[in-house]
Amino acid sequence: MSAGRAARRVGGQDGRTFIFVFAMVMIGCLALVIFPILGLAAGGLLDGPGGARLGAGIGFLLALALAGVGSLALWKARSRP
Repeated sequence: MSAGRAARRVGGQDGRTFIFVFAMVMIGCLALVIFPILGLAAGGLLDGPGGARLGAGIGFLLALALAGVGSLALWKARSRP
């Protein structure tokens, strides 16, 4: 089965739902990797090793918050008729 057929089967006629959910999941997963790395780099440049740890922690918390908001949006979208 081709990817287009699988998307149509999962997401309705044109597969938009499947693509939207896939994009949301990819953004959430990438954010959990990218935000801590960016925080680590920024904190390290601004305040040394202590700032790097703090920046990585803040980046991870921001990524978790983004994943939570995305999950909530998908949950609410699922419950609509």
